[in-house]
Amino acid sequence: MSLMLLGILNAQAAGGGGGGPAYDLLETINVAGGSTTSVAFDSIPQDYSHLQIRIAAKAVYANNGHFAIKANFNNSSSQYYQLHRLVGDGSSVSSQAGSSDTDMWWGYIPTLQASSEGFGTSVVDLLDYSSENKNTTVRVLNGYTNSQKASVSLSSSLWQNTEAITKISFDVDSFPIASGSRFSLYGIKGA
Repeated sequence: MSLMLLGILNAQAAGGGGGGPAYDLLETINVAGGSTTSVAFDSIPQDYSHLQIRIAAKAVYANNGHFAIKANFNNSSSQYYQLHRLVGDGSSVSSQAGSSDTDMWWGYIPTLQASSEGFGTSVVDLLDYSSENKNTTVRVLNGYTNSQKASVSLSSSLWQNTEAITKISFDVDSFPIASGSRFSLYGIKGA
C-alpha cells in the first residue's frame, strides 16, 4: 500500500497528475531592514484565471504576541469588504463575521520578540480577480505559533466591487514588518 501511494505522489510531482493548474511566480517581496510598515504588488497582470499569494511574516514589536495581516485592493478602503473566519488554537474555537470593513483580515503573524519563533504563514487564493462582472472572493488558510500559543484559521473575504484587481497592499496593524518576511504572488492558469 505504501509503495502504491509513493508511486502516485511521484507521478503527481513529475507532472503526471492530470494536467492541473499552472502556477507562475509573478513577484516576490523580501522585506529587509524592519522599518517597512506596508508592502504592495503594483501593476498585477490581467491574463491569469486566479491569483495566489503566499506569505511568511513577522511583526516588529517589543513584546510576545501576534498581529493581523491586513490587505486591500486598488487602494480601496471605503467599507467595501466583508469577512467570515474560523480560528482554532488547540483548546478553543472562535468565529467572526464582519461587513463594511475598510480592509481584509488575512490571518495572524507572531511578533519578532523571540528570534527562535517561526514566521506566521498565509496562503491566499483570489478567485477570478480580473473579472469585471462580479465581486471578488478570497479564501485564506493561516497559521502561526509563538511561545504563548499556536493558531490555525480559515477565512473568506468579499470585495464588494467589480473592478479588476491591479494592486494589492498589505500592512500589519500599522506595525513594521520584520526583516526576512516574504510575500510571493503567483498567477494561476487553467482550473
